[in-house]
Amino acid sequence: MNPTFKAQARWFLRQLRPLLPGYSFGVLLIVLSSLLFLLDPLLLKWMIDYVLPRKDFRLLFLAATGFFGLYIFRLGFFTVAQLVNFRTIQNLVFRMRLAILEQMNRLSADYHETTPVGERLYRVEQDVGQVAEVGSSLVPYVLQTVFNSIFVMGTMFTLDFKLTSLVLPLMPLFFVFRKKFEKPLRLASDSAQEKAARETSFLQEHLTSVIQVQLLHQEKNETHAFQKCARERMKALNHRELVEVLFSSCYMAIVSLGVITILGYGGYQVFMGVLTIGGMVAFYSYMGRLFDPLRAAVDIYSQLNRLGTNIRRILEVTEMAPSVPELLDAVTFPSQVRGYVEMDGVCFSYRDGKSVLDGIHLKLEPGEKIARAAAEKVQS
Repeated sequence: MNPTFKAQARWFLRQLRPLLPGYSFGVLLIVLSSLLFLLDPLLLKWMIDYVLPRKDFRLLFLAATGFFGLYIFRLGFFTVAQLVNFRTIQNLVFRMRLAILEQMNRLSADYHETTPVGERLYRVEQDVGQVAEVGSSLVPYVLQTVFNSIFVMGTMFTLDFKLTSLVLPLMPLFFVFRKKFEKPLRLASDSAQEKAARETSFLQEHLTSVIQVQLLHQEKNETHAFQKCARERMKALNHRELVEVLFSSCYMAIVSLGVITILGYGGYQVFMGVLTIGGMVAFYSYMGRLFDPLRAAVDIYSQLNRLGTNIRRILEVTEMAPSVPELLDAVTFPSQVRGYVEMDGVCFSYRDGKSVLDGIHLKLEPGEKIARAAAEKVQS
């Protein structure tokens, strides 16, 4: 773990700390929902090996009730967790955007003159939104991965030690592929964010000056410039998706090897009477749940690269020092001058047209009431 990642993690935890109680409650509900999901194969094994051969309708009704209860509780936990997580994300977005806006208000004029409006707007809206959404779902993902792995591996060892021992050696292959795709994923994510910010910046500047573009007849040139930015963004997004898909495909290859192992050796154990049919079905179900944490790890790793890119862009603004700092011991000089605005005999007319203003005499003294009274006098 490099120092850059540590700094990013500390910054995000500082943003999340005030919302930690509600966030922890949502995480707990998500973990409980995922653990209930792991009880289905055991209930299915009991129904296949014990209930169905006995043709006992009362036990069948009890099994159906058990499935129904698992679904209801799992759905309830997941629904409440989604609501809590959504509110946490919205509060986190509000706090982060407010902090960046206050920081931008403190920065000197040279930053605002050299940084396009679209670039600043992208950091406040898009970067913050992605950090809040991805970062807030990261901890539940990690906890689900840990708890699911522990529970599934323990149950699989209980069901069949030999079959589990054949499957587990496939899991380290994931880390080999992760190491191989580490740099391409990071570079692809950085490039996609950079091109997206550039396109947003161009659109912001173009739409604010579209009248000037029309007056200068530069519509085609602006359209060509937008096409160039849009194509670069599209290529960067396609490349990032390609790298992520290749990473996921390597994971699916590992899962396929595990499935082939279970169907082959597991079927042989059923023929030999070592493993029951219900046990093989349950083991096959747990096989999918065993590699679900790896699939979650694939998503987590891809999202971590995007999250790191967004946080780096935000930290560039929040850690930037104003070029003209405000000193704490600065002295404020009270001004004794009270200015005013005076117009004497002002006339105005368009070219070759009659006068619109003729002989305007107006004096605006300091103060809101006097200015309002003068304006009302001019209107009358």
